[in-house]
Amino acid sequence: RLTFQCLESECVDWISVASCYDHKVTKSREWFDFIYRTKGKIPFVVAMYEDGVQIGYFLGIKFSVLFTIVASPFEGYRTAYQGLSFFRQVSADYRLGVIRELVSFLFKRRICSFFQIYDFDMDILDEKMLNDFELKKGRGYTLDISRDYQEVLKGFDYKSARYCINKARKMGVTVSEMTDVETFACRYDQMFKDVFAKQGITPTYGKPEVIALIESLMPDKVLCLEARDTQGTVIGANIYVLDNHFATFWGGASLREYQKLCPNELLMEEGILRLQTKGIETLEFGGGGKYKEKYGPVKYERYKLMKGKWSFIFRSKKMARDLFYGIRNLKTFLHKKMKSK
Repeated sequence: RLTFQCLESECVDWISVASCYDHKVTKSREWFDFIYRTKGKIPFVVAMYEDGVQIGYFLGIKFSVLFTIVASPFEGYRTAYQGLSFFRQVSADYRLGVIRELVSFLFKRRICSFFQIYDFDMDILDEKMLNDFELKKGRGYTLDISRDYQEVLKGFDYKSARYCINKARKMGVTVSEMTDVETFACRYDQMFKDVFAKQGITPTYGKPEVIALIESLMPDKVLCLEARDTQGTVIGANIYVLDNHFATFWGGASLREYQKLCPNELLMEEGILRLQTKGIETLEFGGGGKYKEKYGPVKYERYKLMKGKWSFIFRSKKMARDLFYGIRNLKTFLHKKMKSK
């Protein structure tokens, strides 16, 4: 029999949370510090029990708009995956069963009216198993970097990755780790704006979020790299977040005028090498993007599961999302139209 206990944020045993076999940086105390600094939300944590014995945790956030939402995670929080954490390895079926029981508990206790979860470790192949949830399919890539680096490198596409890495080195491009948070965040912000300027839209986050992320996760859960040309100019940067043998490529940016020097490919190679030294075994590429295929990753699909007490809640959320991305896509279209004239 499954039972649940909502925990006050100050009572959460973060060492216990980190001991879960499926723990990731996005479920850590440091990550929730980042969310609090950028969104003002405290962690919503539920201890999960089976027959009186604790089996793990649910970790997310809780907030109210027109209705109360529990989400793990929520859109716009720069968090790809959270969900459930267990002390022992469990099957996808078991994980899904716990989610169903958890939703029932939250609704019956009137803790929330809308629930959503995006759990990397819930690999469900049969959509029929999820027919009581609203679904959104997400796609991405992972790379096994537990292998010898030369084996990893063999999986890189020659023309679009290995050739570019060799070219960057021949052109004198070097990669180093961040030495100052403020300086790194300022440079990264400028390059990130340059990336979005190509599409005629504003960036999805800025310098304050980058600073909050790095300061919250320093020193062990974040890796920030910069690429420089022979003049010492920073021409590209990557950010990786990591914990418990798992890392995610959180963000990257480079200056358009220097892309002929191939900083992006060299940054990814150096990122993998340095993550390996930190004991990372799996690199997740931060969602889709066909350009990531040149590094030889494996494709994956995961489902975001959503459930509302009333059908209008989901429709309202979908309308808000469609409006946001509709306006964004229109701006991109108009920008391209103007450039083509």
